[in-house]
Amino acid sequence: MEFGYELNKVDNSLNEDFLWSTRHFYENKKLQQIVEVRQEPHYVDYGFSVFLWKSDLQDRKLLCHVPLELQDNENNFLTAIVDKLFTDTDISSLLKGEEWKDVSVLRIN
Repeated sequence: MEFGYELNKVDNSLNEDFLWSTRHFYENKKLQQIVEVRQEPHYVDYGFSVFLWKSDLQDRKLLCHVPLELQDNENNFLTAIVDKLFTDTDISSLLKGEEWKDVSVLRIN
């Protein structure tokens, strides 16, 4: 992952051998930050979300969210949200550890 983050852990939740949610954790040890990417389409229907955790502050920011009903079977929503995620200057600043502030949650229409 860009910005010095490395995949640290993957949590998959199964229900009778059916994958109903997955969470990937990318860590930047130098910045003491963790990016958590969630896909929770089943059981709770939360959808796709990206959180940024600041370990030393014990705080997190929701960077983007795509509800299940706005996701498409071809996963084109991922391309749209990634384009927004890595071009937003406020979010890039957070990911680089330049500052810690509230940001607008990215969404797709």
